[in-house]
Amino acid sequence: FSWRRNGTAAGVALANFDDRNAFAPTEHIWVSEKIAWVRLDDDLPQYPKGPT
Repeated sequence: FSWRRNGTAAGVALANFDDRNAFAPTEHIWVSEKIAWVRLDDDLPQYPKGPT
């Protein structure tokens, strides 16, 4: 769980939910830190760091 200090966003790991398919991703963040063999080829926006 994470929370922005200004209260504009919260982050919750999808593994915390009973139904992991209940939510669909809309973007990839921290792509600069991903493992080399991970492939992100789903055409979603990708950002090298976290949200601004």
